[in-house]
Amino acid sequence: MELTKVMYKKTKGNIFHSMQNLEEMQRKKRLTYSRIASQWEWDLDDKALRKLLSDNVVEVVMGKVSNTHPDLQRILVLAAYTRSGMDADTLCQLTPVNGRFIPPDELLPMLDTAVADGLLVSTVGSWNYRFAHDRIQEAGK
Repeated sequence: MELTKVMYKKTKGNIFHSMQNLEEMQRKKRLTYSRIASQWEWDLDDKALRKLLSDNVVEVVMGKVSNTHPDLQRILVLAAYTRSGMDADTLCQLTPVNGRFIPPDELLPMLDTAVADGLLVSTVGSWNYRFAHDRIQEAGK
């Protein structure tokens, strides 16, 4: 109940914001799943929990983006200034990294990582991507 109360107070019930905060807790190893007890566990008192969870969803998403590979961060920032949808060919032509453009065979795995991390969405087999949520695009700017 403690986690639920603090989470609701911080996120005002916004499911996207709640999920981002929970993922942040997992990244910081403050929320773990115990296979022995078959339940989620956290080791934070009320004050520490309030400090760890952010009131600002953009702040949480920025933290998530900052934990990605630096090349992917640059790609996401560039993509944030484009329309909500983008294709890999265009990103290849617009994304110089270390003085060279990223070829598709290097770019696609990075974009797939962003999809797996919940930052982007894509149709299977498609080179078209879009931000999973407008707040992610906003965080990239």
